[in-house]
Amino acid sequence: MPRLRTQPKPVTIFLAMVVTASILEGCGRKVGSLATFSGGVLGGAEYYEGTEGLNGHELKSRLHVIIGDAMRLTYNQTLNKLQFTDQDDQHPDRVIMIYSGKSLAAAGDGTSAGWNREHIWAKVRGFPHADMIPYTDLHHLRACEVTVNSTRSSMDFGEVAAGREVADAPGVRYDSDLGIFEPRDEVKGDIARVMFYMDVRYQGDRAKEPDLRLVEHLPAQIRNGVDADGHGYFANLSTLIRWHEQDPVDDRERRRNERVWQVQGNRNPFIDHPEFVREVFATR
Repeated sequence: MPRLRTQPKPVTIFLAMVVTASILEGCGRKVGSLATFSGGVLGGAEYYEGTEGLNGHELKSRLHVIIGDAMRLTYNQTLNKLQFTDQDDQHPDRVIMIYSGKSLAAAGDGTSAGWNREHIWAKVRGFPHADMIPYTDLHHLRACEVTVNSTRSSMDFGEVAAGREVADAPGVRYDSDLGIFEPRDEVKGDIARVMFYMDVRYQGDRAKEPDLRLVEHLPAQIRNGVDADGHGYFANLSTLIRWHEQDPVDDRERRRNERVWQVQGNRNPFIDHPEFVREVFATR
């Protein structure tokens, strides 16, 4: 008997997010005058309709269709939206940095002592231009110190045996010779689930959307994470799967998924359904 997908768990502290129908209609959805976002009807079982009993390529294809129904933001809009999605719970005028976990003033973006926008899937690996859809996708845009963002650059995520610790982010290590960047343990699963989302969301079948691919090892002909056709690659898939399992989804991650859903109109299925990871990626 096919296993039914249940709706995602609500955040511990109830989040009632109400937006007008005009936002959703911009994503191609027809709804009533108001829609409530709290992991309920629109983000629950109905959102993942048609995934029952699927796995492997079939499940990936269905999820691709579901999460592809989203509203595109401009790059200027993302700055303000990150102050909402990455907001510090205890200090609403501050934002949490993805790699260090530090809380910085929301107004600090763009300064040498402040933060800017980190593309978790580095933009040079498939979408180097601001008019490309993933460039402004909030699911992988995160607040990050300017210096830490610069250090990470476009390195693969992985485990660093030697290397150096990032000065402004204790617990974060990198090896510039091998091109490997290792986040702190507390967000390794978060990073992995972002990368899974990007692989499924972007398959090169729509205008200004590249084909993004997670692999175990970069093919020999790949240079700087991009092939001759412009498809983007990241390596160490098995490491990302292990990070996903070692660092499970938490309430902060669920809350962020809800907030991106409110703003952008689509969800990260690997936060709502962690079991999808092995069902999609372990079959490769």
